[in-house]
Formats: sequence, C-alpha cells, structure tokens
Amino acid sequence: MLASVYLEENGHLVLCHNFHAKFAEIDLITVENDKLHFIEVKNYSRDSLLHPLEVITRHKMNKMRRAAKVFFREYSNHTKKMDESEIETGKIIIDIVSLQPCFDLLWVRDDQTFEYFRELF
Repeated sequence: MLASVYLEENGHLVLCHNFHAKFAEIDLITVENDKLHFIEVKNYSRDSLLHPLEVITRHKMNKMRRAAKVFFREYSNHTKKMDESEIETGKIIIDIVSLQPCFDLLWVRDDQTFEYFRELF
C-alpha cells in the first residue's frame, strides 16, 4: 500500500491496516513520536469535484472516534495476554495509553503524490 510506505518513510510506525469495528473502519493506525494516528486514506484525482476533506463529516468523525476506542480496548487486552515467548521473539509492545490520539487524512492523488492533513480532530 502506497500510503503505508509514504508514512513509514516519514517517521511513522504502522501498527494496523484496515482496523474494523462494527460501525467503522480505520484505514491506518500509526505511531509517530508521542502521537497515535488514526488515518483515513482517500484516493482522488486532482480533477475531482470533491475534495477529500469534504468526506470528513461530523458523522464520520464520531464513527472514527468510536472505532479508536475499540482499538484501544483490543490492543490493551492483547498486550496483557502476551506471553514471554512472544516478547522474546521481538514483538513490539507500545504503551498506546500514554500517546496523544489524533485523527488524520492522507490524500493519495492519482499521480501518486500525497497530501497529509494532520490532527484534523
């Protein structure tokens, strides 16, 4: 996925692709510095009549927030259940509770250039 490569090249550690909760999907979840990024990825051409920021409605924001809460809960439960062998094999455990959550949009244009809108809400 182009978006993951772009973010990794710009200092992000990708934790999850396409996280599904009952009511929403978060395209990418990454860590960068002290922030946990919940990222919506949109592919639009430059000629599109709709700008990607227009899809981030209040309803979409609420769904992403609810899905983020599910991610926090599931990730915390998973890390508590990890045994010594998993930790010894190099699995990365991140204390996500200490990270500042933020919600971003990554626009992948048809010419494979990117525009990254950070911390929208």
